[in-house]
Amino acid sequence: TITSHRYTGTVEVSKDYVLNTSSMKYHEPGCSSVEDIAENNRKDYTGTAKELQAMGYAPCGRCDPT
Repeated sequence: TITSHRYTGTVEVSKDYVLNTSSMKYHEPGCSSVEDIAENNRKDYTGTAKELQAMGYAPCGRCDPT
């Protein structure tokens, strides 16, 4: 018996993001909103958007990170 499996989903690649732990938004590192994040609310993160959303973060409306 020969079994064949074909993967048809998409694979998310880890990327660098900047988190605002106060507003629970995540940003592209070059987003102009990053400059406004207070140092104590800023966290650098490497991972996927899906992981961030599972942790309760929402994408920034300005830079629309993917």
